[in-house]
Amino acid sequence: MKQMAIVFENLFREIILERGYSYHLQDLVSELEIGESRVTAIVHGSELYQVEIEIEGGEVTSMSCDCPYFSGGDNCKHLAAVFYALRQDDDKHCVKSDHDVTMELLESLTSEELISFLREEISINSDLHFKFKTKFQNKLVGEQDYTSYLRHIDSVFEFHLGRNNFIDYERVMDFEVEIGEIIEPISGLVGDGEYELGFIMVEHLVSRISELSIDDSWGTTSSIMGELAKILRVIIEGSSEPLYTQIFQWLSQNIYGQILDFLEEELVGIFMENYPETEKLQQKIQVIDVILADIEKESSESWGRKYNLAKWLRNKINILLELKDYKGATAIISENLHLSEVRNIAVDWHLTNNEYERAIGLLISGKKLYSDYRGIVDDYSKKLIEIYKLIGNQEAVVAESKRRLLQNPRDLQVYKDYRGLFSPKDWDKERDAILAELVETRRNMKPYYAEENMLEQLLAEIKEDPSYLSLDTYEDILFSSFTTELRDLFKARIISMAKHAGGRKYYKRINHELKRINRYPGGKHIVDKLLATWQQQYKNRPAMLEELGIPIHK
Repeated sequence: MKQMAIVFENLFREIILERGYSYHLQDLVSELEIGESRVTAIVHGSELYQVEIEIEGGEVTSMSCDCPYFSGGDNCKHLAAVFYALRQDDDKHCVKSDHDVTMELLESLTSEELISFLREEISINSDLHFKFKTKFQNKLVGEQDYTSYLRHIDSVFEFHLGRNNFIDYERVMDFEVEIGEIIEPISGLVGDGEYELGFIMVEHLVSRISELSIDDSWGTTSSIMGELAKILRVIIEGSSEPLYTQIFQWLSQNIYGQILDFLEEELVGIFMENYPETEKLQQKIQVIDVILADIEKESSESWGRKYNLAKWLRNKINILLELKDYKGATAIISENLHLSEVRNIAVDWHLTNNEYERAIGLLISGKKLYSDYRGIVDDYSKKLIEIYKLIGNQEAVVAESKRRLLQNPRDLQVYKDYRGLFSPKDWDKERDAILAELVETRRNMKPYYAEENMLEQLLAEIKEDPSYLSLDTYEDILFSSFTTELRDLFKARIISMAKHAGGRKYYKRINHELKRINRYPGGKHIVDKLLATWQQQYKNRPAMLEELGIPIHK
């Protein structure tokens, strides 16, 4: 007669099983002795625990462990660990997990029994029906009836959109996983050279994604579009006519105004990176001209309009340069130098042709044109410095580096870069001059004084702020030279803080400040005196006194 399996998992809570299995994997079960009706073992936990299990007639009749958890009335992880060890090493008692039993049962079924069971369950269990379709629908891909797969794609979208026609935060992850399971066989299909069928699937998915209502906090649509773009690039690279041109025409219709801007970027990248043939490049120009005409019709002067105008002008210029239509590219550049992106193309073009003076001229005039845009001005300054270094004009490098520093005094790295242009001897003189000019800009001078180890000036700057907020930042570098001054500034700050009532979190901050003062010479005396004063002054603030450890007089 076949021996009955002993299934143990129902004897334990799930978390206990997980911990027991972890113990088993770590080989913490030792001295495992297996008898006809009794199993003993030592389990190495925080201490060594003795485990005993009694089995009669294929059933567990009793269990014990000398750990505190078991003595409290619950089956413990040490017992679970021994069962997992038995599952691996015991041939006498047929100990198995529930999963083991299920897998054995599954393997014992004939194909007819399994199909019969699935037919019945799929007909009455909607969740199983949906999961089964999602998992195995790809079997239809590649057959003539590919429309079934398109319907399956639609069913996945409709299932997750639900009645509200919106994929909320709770459904997003499941949706992304299932779309991934749809994309995977499409990728395999394309890998096998089925480019036309693959494009039909990609086109359909892009269409669905473009009209999708979803909580996209996780960037799900971008992630999906990124995967589809990878497949589309493979299709274009491997396809021949007429599919090659069909995809070009489809891209031409979908790179502007059809889907969300950030999703469009994937298609725009594919459109620009591929199709290098002269005929296709000329057709790209025609497509871009239509887009530019639509942008020009927009009445607003919004950032989005300016961005799109610059982007498509840049794309057109790059194509004209690829076609070696330098006259056409130059004309567009000349008409649109007020756009920084176009000016950047012109600068790069001049540099490619070693026309350094022209590039310098565009950058200098650009700095004036965009004087209200600090980021653009700084980018142009960096480019000028690079060019001056390239042509060996050190005097211009120093002059432009100084201008950049005065334009952008908040960036300490710019200051360090400027200092690096001088020898230590020359810097001593230049330092005082440039710091004086920085003072005139009314900027925060503390980082510069700290960088130059000008501690007296740094301390004076800190004192200018009545709240002394910078004490924390510069305490370490000032401590050895201005110990007493720092201590007194912290004292002044904490007295000011104590004047304002707050919650316990606020009073904990005050307590932290007191501990800081305690570290200074004479600090303990100051703290004791403050606490004594506050005991009377703030007797109506019991929470404050309690957090500071001050006895409360009733």
